[in-house]
Amino acid sequence: MVRNLRLAIAWAVPLGFVAVLLLWPSLQLLMQAGSSGATVGPSLLAKAPAAIWFTIWQALVSTGLSMLLGIPTALLLYRRRFFGSRLLRAFMLVPLVLPSIIVAVVFSAFQNWNTFYSIFGIQGSQIAWVITAHVFVNFALTARIVGSSWAALDVETEEAAALDGAGRFKTLVSVVLPQLRGALLASGTLTFLFTVTSYGIVLTLGGGSIESIETLMAKSALQFLDLGTASVLALVQSAITLAAVVIGGKVAAAQSQIESADLSEPTKRLDRRDWAAVIFVVPTVIFFVLLPLLNLFFKALTQPDDSFGLGNFAALAGRGNRNLLNISVFEAIANSMRNLGISTVIAVALGLLAVYLRTRWTTRPKLGRAGWLWDFWILLPLGVSPVVIALGWLVTFNQEPFALRASWLAIPLIQALLALPLVVRVIQPSIQNLDASIVEASILDGVGPLGSFLRVQLPAIRPVVASAVGFAAIASLGEYGAAAMLTFGDQATLPTVLYQLISRPGSSNYGMAMAASCLLVMLTVAVVLLTATRMKPSAASDAK
Repeated sequence: MVRNLRLAIAWAVPLGFVAVLLLWPSLQLLMQAGSSGATVGPSLLAKAPAAIWFTIWQALVSTGLSMLLGIPTALLLYRRRFFGSRLLRAFMLVPLVLPSIIVAVVFSAFQNWNTFYSIFGIQGSQIAWVITAHVFVNFALTARIVGSSWAALDVETEEAAALDGAGRFKTLVSVVLPQLRGALLASGTLTFLFTVTSYGIVLTLGGGSIESIETLMAKSALQFLDLGTASVLALVQSAITLAAVVIGGKVAAAQSQIESADLSEPTKRLDRRDWAAVIFVVPTVIFFVLLPLLNLFFKALTQPDDSFGLGNFAALAGRGNRNLLNISVFEAIANSMRNLGISTVIAVALGLLAVYLRTRWTTRPKLGRAGWLWDFWILLPLGVSPVVIALGWLVTFNQEPFALRASWLAIPLIQALLALPLVVRVIQPSIQNLDASIVEASILDGVGPLGSFLRVQLPAIRPVVASAVGFAAIASLGEYGAAAMLTFGDQATLPTVLYQLISRPGSSNYGMAMAASCLLVMLTVAVVLLTATRMKPSAASDAK
């Protein structure tokens, strides 16, 4: 009896966490939208169709361009072996894990820097820069998902097609791509989801002249206190993302391929027939990854008097020009690190508990068929944008005894909610792919299911667990959408402070934004490289 009670409580913890922090606010948001029609601001509502249309078409364009650039990149990085290929694959993780506000800061540096890019006619409008920033992130996403699946394909089918006289392009179109249909659909769906829910990039690079669903939603709630319009837009946003998830299908499986680091080396070396792909991919990596990051560091070292030095980094101890900030950047970093620690511990603890319960579930035939419901519940935060979650909190947790929206705990709790699916998607496949005989033997030795999980299974996938912790920490460190809506005063985080600096005129504020962004980039890269190098090839294969 006691054992069953403890097991029931264990089941209730992750289920209740998602229900209270996500589903309850979502229900309140739905009720708000249904009961606030009279209070919807006409001026804001008039902007909604244009915002919805822009959100959808820019997401489709960004997705198409990302796929166009990502597929050849996947070929070179995951099907061909050359000097530095492993390091380059690890480097391509950087665009995937950079916080959206950092991506926005990186490309904002190019909006007024035409010395090099103007040679190639790359100046464009604000919309063009928004799409470019989205492609920066998502072509690497496509390369990773498609490349991971491509690396697992049997090369014999391609060799047979070549022997039959099929050229490289015909083999790609008629043999390879049909086998990659699932990966292509999943990567396209994820790219669409990421771009349709983009907030920091549109807000920063759009300069207020273009509106997406996310930015209009935030403006309605924060600037005009119009929760009716914001709630309606949140429902529209959720409907679009849900439709994308339903159409895309294998989104959750693709997510695990993003977060797992496959460092195994392809067997086939680069040959002369691959030079067309090389000529295509090399400029892509240079223009979309290397130069933006190098320019960020260049701007950070350029002081207000146009000399080079560390003045912008030293200024981070202050509060900007005319005391723009409520706290210094270093104090904001301290807040971010505090939130990171709390959210990571909660997400990892709940994620491990969820994986353990799901593992026990699979051993019971009567419950195994309902496993999809458990997976759907735990992975549900993947389909909801942080801005929508924060808006739900504004509506729900605004009165005692649940006045959480004004508490500093709000952000780490939301960050833990967003990181929970990530932790589960990284760890669960590795646990499921362990040798069943080893697990059964440990249980028969008397340690029990929990003892086997803690003493045998987790130690066997230690690199994968380390990777999950690292990516959960990065996700928490860079979260901006919810923080922008729920943090005020001395509780500001590094991403919110960055936006304050980049959105205010003045060379000193701009230089501080660049310097703070460099610190966050270096920290992100360090975590990525640390987790990537700890991933053994066998562990990476298990994580797929």
